[in-house]
Amino acid sequence: MCKTDITRTRAPGAAEPVDVNRRTKQPPQHPLGGPKVRPRDARDARPLDCS
Repeated sequence: MCKTDITRTRAPGAAEPVDVNRRTKQPPQHPLGGPKVRPRDARDARPLDCS
């Protein structure tokens, strides 16, 4: 099982939970197109799909 975070919510139509910005309600995107990794989550740099 993936480690769940209270700041991650399941986006409508998404198969996996994504990290959604509280203000914009949109998943933050990395400049290269990948998911944004928060500094506090850098210690476990695993993909969000945990695959």
